[in-house]
Amino acid sequence: MIKQTIVPFLLLFSILPVNSGAIPLDSVFQTAPPLAGYDKVLILQPNQLYTGGFISFNQTVAVWGNGATIDLQGSGIIAVGKGILDVDGCVFVNGAAAINVSDEVKTTVSNCVFYRNTYGVQH
Repeated sequence: MIKQTIVPFLLLFSILPVNSGAIPLDSVFQTAPPLAGYDKVLILQPNQLYTGGFISFNQTVAVWGNGATIDLQGSGIIAVGKGILDVDGCVFVNGAAAINVSDEVKTTVSNCVFYRNTYGVQH
C-alpha cells in the first residue's frame, strides 16, 4: 500500500522543477523576438517553472521548451487564425486543453509530456 502512494508522489516531484520563482508564460510570449522565420520564438529555461498560457492570433510561433515545466493553471496555449504553432520539449501540467488550435493553424508538437490535463492537444 505504501509503494502505491509513494510512486505518484515521487513522479510529481520529478516533473516539477526546483526553481520556485515562476514566470508567467504570457509575459514570455509578449516579449518573444522573431527568430528562424517565426514571428515569435519562446526559448524556455530547463529548470524554470512557467505558469499560465497565451493566445496567438494569425502568428507563426515556436516554443522551444528545453524540458521546462508549464503549469497551465486550468488554461492553455491557444492558437487561432492562419498561423503556425510548433512546440518542442515542454512538460504541460494542470491544463484544460494544454494546446488548443483552430483548424487553420499548422501545428507540430514533439518531445512533450502531458500530465493532469483534460486534453493534451485539441484541434
